[in-house]
Amino acid sequence: MAQKVVTRAGIDRAGFTTALTGTFLEGLEAVFIVITFGLAAGAMPAVAGGPGALVVVQKLPGALFGAQFYAATRLVCCNRLN
Repeated sequence: MAQKVVTRAGIDRAGFTTALTGTFLEGLEAVFIVITFGLAAGAMPAVAGGPGALVVVQKLPGALFGAQFYAATRLVCCNRLN
């Protein structure tokens, strides 16, 4: 008897959770390394300026142009360029 193959669109929860956890842990590790080196070098003001630079370089453009970025990635990823 032939088995019925069922395919579903959506997110693979186990894969998503694994990727998110790995990315989060790597980021957390980088934060601890930066703080440790900043404290050891006596350069805590420079270390504290990092989150400010993050807001300017990453978060602000994402907030301003997020819809355009999302639309562009959907066009490329879904082959809707025609």
